[in-house]
Amino acid sequence: MTFGELKEAEKSANIVRKIHDRINGKIESESFPFSEDHLYTAHHEGGLIWVFSTLVETALFFFEMMVRNLSYEEKDGVYQNQKQFARYFGISLSSLPEDYKGFEQYVANMWTGDIITVNPTARVAANDLFNPTTFVAKYAMKWSKLATHCILPPSVLDGYQKKLSLFDKLNVYSGFAVLRMIYKVLPPELRYLTAYFRAEERTTNIKRNKFLIKFANAFGHWLSHDILMNPSMNQKK
Repeated sequence: MTFGELKEAEKSANIVRKIHDRINGKIESESFPFSEDHLYTAHHEGGLIWVFSTLVETALFFFEMMVRNLSYEEKDGVYQNQKQFARYFGISLSSLPEDYKGFEQYVANMWTGDIITVNPTARVAANDLFNPTTFVAKYAMKWSKLATHCILPPSVLDGYQKKLSLFDKLNVYSGFAVLRMIYKVLPPELRYLTAYFRAEERTTNIKRNKFLIKFANAFGHWLSHDILMNPSMNQKK
């Protein structure tokens, strides 16, 4: 959606909206400030804004961990661009913070407030996500699980009943350091998604190694769809 043409972006957004159509129901257990049997829907604008915000926050965090630090102006530029993306899901621009400073304040208030809570359903979902059954997926998810725990605010981490040792933190941040070094020496063809290169072809005269692009795309699809996210291989019986 970010790098594709308008028709591609609209098609992808429509697929996501149809998935959202099926996500509705009642909360099974009380999760303050929401009572048991509180009705929910994936089309709720407040929920959509929060999901959008976590995507922006996470993208900026990992870019700085893997590539380089960003100035306020660069972060604000990313945020302003992503606000256009949010419109595809029914989020009104007037409902979003005007600039990155306001966005940072909104995210901080959400993390430290009483709206983000962890209930039993969330703990079960997290356990299913981070405990696949295949060897490759289990190994990959082990570090991802630690990394996720490291970047969660303490109040949310406590809700998942998790504790981090000093060794866990060293493991995660040394892992980021190694990944950053690897990323720097990778050729561009192995750094970015295929959609990025299609956008690059439309807007520049830069030539890329198409074999490497196809290889990276095929490998990424195999790893994500057939190994890490394959329900038949990773769902517990």
